[in-house]
Amino acid sequence: MINYFSDRENGPLPRTEEVITPVVWTAIVATVQGLINSGPS
Repeated sequence: MINYFSDRENGPLPRTEEVITPVVWTAIVATVQGLINSGPS
């Protein structure tokens, strides 16, 4: 992670994003499906 001067002086900005983008949803679904498919045989 990059350590910016403003973060050192003022602290990092709070994370306020509450929306999950379609790209992230796709990654989550792919991960869960991969885990389901690799489950016990």
